[in-house]
Amino acid sequence: MKKLFFFLLIPNLVFSQYTFNKGYDNLEIRGNITTYYKYRWYPNDSIETNNKQEKNLFKLKDARIKLEGSVSKRKIEYEMHLDFAKLKDNEQPLMDAYVTFNNKLETTVGFTKLPFSRHSKTAIIYQPWLKRAQIIDEGQHRRDIGLHLSYGILNDKIQLFSSIVDGEKDLVSDNDASGNLEYIGRIELAYPTKMKYRSLDLAHSSTPIFSLGSSYRSSTKSETDVFDEIIYYKINGTKKSYEFDFAIMYKGFSFLAEAHSIDYLWENSQRENSNTIGLLIEGNYLLKRYNSVFALRYDHTDINGTVSLPGIQQQTISIGYNYRFNEHMNVLKIQFRREIYDGNMNSIGDLFSPPLNTSNPFKNEIRIGLQYIIG
Repeated sequence: MKKLFFFLLIPNLVFSQYTFNKGYDNLEIRGNITTYYKYRWYPNDSIETNNKQEKNLFKLKDARIKLEGSVSKRKIEYEMHLDFAKLKDNEQPLMDAYVTFNNKLETTVGFTKLPFSRHSKTAIIYQPWLKRAQIIDEGQHRRDIGLHLSYGILNDKIQLFSSIVDGEKDLVSDNDASGNLEYIGRIELAYPTKMKYRSLDLAHSSTPIFSLGSSYRSSTKSETDVFDEIIYYKINGTKKSYEFDFAIMYKGFSFLAEAHSIDYLWENSQRENSNTIGLLIEGNYLLKRYNSVFALRYDHTDINGTVSLPGIQQQTISIGYNYRFNEHMNVLKIQFRREIYDGNMNSIGDLFSPPLNTSNPFKNEIRIGLQYIIG
C-alpha cells in the first residue's frame, strides 16, 4: 500500500499542446502519458507464484506525442504518432504515420490502424481499461503499412473499409519470403447516427445508438512467426479471420459484443489445420454526477485448437473503475483481472516451462494507473 500511496503523489509529466495556423493550414501537437502499478498473485500451489514475483512493478504504458495537421481546407490530413514508452522493450516507437486525401472515397496511405474490430479501432485512452482483451491484444496485428480506403453512405450511417497491407507485425525492410500481401475488408451499419469509436457514452445519449460491424482479412505467407505470443499471427500457409461486432449506447450505458474466428490452413500437409476462436463482451456505465465509470468485461479465447488436439482455453473476467478528473480524459483507472486456463497447455510448443499440470491454473492481477492527456 505504501507504493500505491507514493505513486498517487508523484507529479504528472505533462506534454504541452500547441496549435499553429497558416491560412487554411493547421498543425496541432498533442501528447499523453499513462503509468500504472501492476500486482499479480496466484494460488499457493502454483509454480507461477514465485516465478512472477518480479512482475509486481510500476510500468510506463504510454509516453506519446502526436502531430495532426490538415491543408487546403482539410482536403488533405496527416498524422505522425510516436510512443516513446515502447523503447523500453526495444520496440519501434511509431504508432501512426499517414496522409489522408478526403474525397468521396477517403484514401489513406501509410502506417495506421487496420479496419478490423470496433474494440481494436477504439483507442485505449477512450476505454476504461489498462489492457485489451486477449483476442485483440495477441490475435491480430492492429497496425500495418499500405493503402487504406473508406467510403461513407447516408452521413456515414453505412461505412465501407478496405486495406491492402504488408501483413507483417512491425515495420520491416523486406516482406515475407512469399512476397504476398494481406487483404482486409469491413462494413459498419449505424442507426440513427454514426457511432464514434468510444467505449463510453459521454454524451448520455437520449436516443439509443446502435452499430453492427463485420470484418474479414486474409493473407497467404511462407513463414511462421510466433515470437512470444500464444496466438499465431502469421503461418506458413493461409490465415483467414472473420469478425462480427454489435454495440449500443444509451443514457450513459454502453455495451459491446465481438466474436472472432481465425482459421489456419497450413501449407505443410503433415500439419493439421487449426483454429482460434474468441469472444468479447463488455458493459460500461458512466455515472456523470460522480465523474465515475463502472466497467465489466468477459473474454474467452480457444487458442490454436485442432480436431484431434484441443488448444489452450483462456477465460478472463475484468472489473474496472475509473475516476474522471475532467473532460480532457485525465483519468484514474483501476482494473482487476482474473485469468483461468484450461486445455493442453503445451500444445503449441515450449511456451510454458515447466509444464503446468494443475487443472484450471489461474492468475489474478490488479492494475492501478493514471492517464493524463492533453487535446
